Amino acid sequence: WQEVISGWNYIVIRSGLRKLTIFFGVIYLSAGVLQVLFLPMVLSFASEKELGMVMSVSGIGMLLGSVTVSLWGSSKHRIEGILIFTFIQGLCLCLGGFKTAVVLAAIGGFGYLFSRAVIVSLNHTIWQQKVPQDLQGRVFALQNMMEKSLLVVTHLGAAPLVEFLFKPLMSENGMLASSVGRIIGVGDGRGMALLFVLMGLLNIGAVLVAYRTRELRRVERELPDADRFEVDNTESENTAAC
Repeated sequence: WQEVISGWNYIVIRSGLRKLTIFFGVIYLSAGVLQVLFLPMVLSFASEKELGMVMSVSGIGMLLGSVTVSLWGSSKHRIEGILIFTFIQGLCLCLGGFKTAVVLAAIGGFGYLFSRAVIVSLNHTIWQQKVPQDLQGRVFALQNMMEKSLLVVTHLGAAPLVEFLFKPLMSENGMLASSVGRIIGVGDGRGMALLFVLMGLLNIGAVLVAYRTRELRRVERELPDADRFEVDNTESENTAAC
C-alpha cells in the first residue's frame, strides 16, 4: 500500500497532474458509454452489413490517429493537442447520435477513434516526462485502475440508464419528443443517441473548463520534467554530502 500511496501523493500534490487526471475521467466515462452502446445504437437503424462498414471506417480512424501521433514529433504543445482532439471527439459523439444515418455514424466513429488515439498517446507522453521513472509504474497503475473503474461503472449503468430514463424520454410520446426529438428523432435507439449527444457535450464542456484552468493548460510549461527533478535531487544530495 505504501507504493500505491506514494504514487497517489505524487499526483495529488501537483495541481496540474491532479486536474489532468480529473479531465481524463470525463474521457474514460464517454469511452465506456461508446463501448456499451455504439453497436446497438447503429443496429437500431442499420443492417449488420452497414454496421460492419461503420466499424471498418472507425478502425481506419484509429490507425490514422496512431500514424498522426508518430508524426507529432517532440512538440511541446501536447496539452493543446489533447484539448483540441477532445473537443473534436465531443463533436464526433454528438454527430454519431445526431441522426439515423449510417454515413454520420461512420464519420463520428472515425473521428472519435482518430481523436482517441492521439489523446491517449499525448497524455501518456506527458506523464512519462513529468513522473520520475521509479514512480511511473505506480502512477500508471493508478491511472489504469481509474480507467477500468469508470469503464465498469459505465458498463453496469449505461444500459439501465437508457432503458429506464432516456428511452422513455425519446419515445414517440415521450417528454422530449416534441423538443429534442425534432432534432435527433424519436423511437428505437434515440434514447441511446441522446446519451451520446450528452456525452459529446460533456467532452466539449470539459475542454472549455480545462482551457480556463491555468494549472492544466500550462502543465507542460510550469511542471518540471522528471529528469530535471531527479538531477536537482541528485545535486542537492551531493551538496549535503559535501
